[in-house]
Amino acid sequence: MAKATIRCKCEQCGRDFDKVKYFRSGKDADHWAEWAKSVEPYTLCIDCYRADQEAQEAAKAAEYELPVISGKSDKQIDYASKLRARYVSRHDSEIKQIQEITAKYKTMEEAEKKALAKSSGLTYDEDDNIVLAEGFKRTRRLADAYLCLTESDAGTIIETLRYHY
Repeated sequence: MAKATIRCKCEQCGRDFDKVKYFRSGKDADHWAEWAKSVEPYTLCIDCYRADQEAQEAAKAAEYELPVISGKSDKQIDYASKLRARYVSRHDSEIKQIQEITAKYKTMEEAEKKALAKSSGLTYDEDDNIVLAEGFKRTRRLADAYLCLTESDAGTIIETLRYHY
């Protein structure tokens, strides 16, 4: 096992940091180190990179009207917010699909809603959210996207999304 290390300087904070990669042979490690020094692909330290990623995820989540998260502590609320923002930024197509379905459902007549619930094997209820949530639970990816758009409890968000990476 060969180790290649290059010294880099962060463009944002100015801190020096090491980028380390492991290779099967010393030749590969030397080749990568030469390439990395000439191209300089690593311009952010890990702390700045993570902060940049979180900012991008938060900006993407801000595009949607998401409910305010409530929880037992500020730390729990912050963690749930980060998880939800990460999920929304990585699963944009599912979020848009849920929004389209819910918008279409809300414009349906009562008879159409009852027929849809019956054909789906769901119990029709006057509360639209119950019918939609039960329908989405059959498809995990849609259930998680629906949860992001509707859930405000930090504990539920954390339980559902903490393993989505």
